[in-house]
Amino acid sequence: MAATVSCADCRTAIAQSQSFFGTDGSTLCARCHAMREAHAQVERGRAAAYEEAAAYRGAVGLVVQAVKRGQADDEATRHHADLAAIRAAGPRAAEPQPCHRCGVAVAPADIHYALDGQTLCRACSITYDAAAERKKIEGNLWFGLALGFSLSFVGVAVVHALGRPPGEKRGALVGAGVGAIFMLVALRVVGAMAR
Repeated sequence: MAATVSCADCRTAIAQSQSFFGTDGSTLCARCHAMREAHAQVERGRAAAYEEAAAYRGAVGLVVQAVKRGQADDEATRHHADLAAIRAAGPRAAEPQPCHRCGVAVAPADIHYALDGQTLCRACSITYDAAAERKKIEGNLWFGLALGFSLSFVGVAVVHALGRPPGEKRGALVGAGVGAIFMLVALRVVGAMAR
């Protein structure tokens, strides 16, 4: 039989192999350990904001420092209150999630995920085409390359203005760069021929 210990924060009995130690040496369950780490992360964020505010100098810098530190304190207080509310609410029971494709309720242990984060049941995950989904998410590199090459930096602006997928944006930049290099080489050749 595994030895059990008591969590210092919530007094829950946990297996010794599943316990964590706090910075003060106390024994903690996984949930309380995560909560302490979250509170510590909030304080690290506050300290980083204070350090950033200290970079401002002069009379105006003092005002900016006071404002930034006040904002950091307000934000840290909000985050600590949110964490306290999460702790008071207790752990959420695992509920079945609907499959994004067929709508069947799926137990949490049987959930599969698509690349875009949608939940899938086992049957839908078998027929799921990850390569097609990746292409849909990332976009067509060749379309962006053709647009950037043919329209140069105007094509890049069009692709970005239309909010196209990242693959097309990357392709447009590469196409514009290749087009600019071709244009420079052509101008050099024409310039050399004109002499």
